[in-house]
Amino acid sequence: MTEAPLLVRHDALQAFTIAVLEAFKADMDDLLRSLKDSPKAEGADRIWVAGEPEWECEQRRRRDGIPLAPGLVRQLREAAAAVGVPFSLAS
Repeated sequence: MTEAPLLVRHDALQAFTIAVLEAFKADMDDLLRSLKDSPKAEGADRIWVAGEPEWECEQRRRRDGIPLAPGLVRQLREAAAAVGVPFSLAS
């Protein structure tokens, strides 16, 4: 005798998946809050979690632009002049 296949309604599965995802997000929020509220090391002003420094750097560069080393700017100016292309860093 074979067992009947298990039938799961799509909307029920979707609702279950959403509930599991929301519970996972809530657990992660609690974990991050707990980490951030932990005592900081001597001399530290904050606790960083994975990806935070990179995210803040990206936001800063979107706002202020990407810094270029003076030597690189000089090389770009020289290369542009050598082929007669205008060079400007103005936005």
